[in-house]
Amino acid sequence: MKAVLAGLLVSLAVAACAAFDGDPPDRSCRTDNDCFRAQGERCNQDARRCYCENPAFGCVPEDAGASSVTEASP
Repeated sequence: MKAVLAGLLVSLAVAACAAFDGDPPDRSCRTDNDCFRAQGERCNQDARRCYCENPAFGCVPEDAGASSVTEASP
């Protein structure tokens, strides 16, 4: 009986955490404080978007998925 009760309490705790789990933050900002400053992000005041100022700190530039490498002809 105690094992069933303990299992029920653990299940409720996990469900409560999942219920309060929010969406990931978007990249919109008003000031630098709205961005991940410790990772090198800053706020572009004109576009109101966080951007990666220095990738060496761990942030990923928005164009990181785009490839600028062109293949040479044989």
